[in-house]
Amino acid sequence: MESALDYWSARALLDWQIEMGVDEAMLDAPLDRYTLTDARPALRPADAASAGAPALSRVEE
Repeated sequence: MESALDYWSARALLDWQIEMGVDEAMLDAPLDRYTLTDARPALRPADAASAGAPALSRVEE
């Protein structure tokens, strides 16, 4: 099985990507987003305390 693309196959794939709306390459290497985890990193205690409501300063009248 030959894995290299010929000119016409590569051109057809490029034309298809343009038809699908691709207008720029974002990464140098492909990224499989299905293998990424959905978990977000846990906040450290100092970050968790500051992640709440913003501190308000008192205004003297």
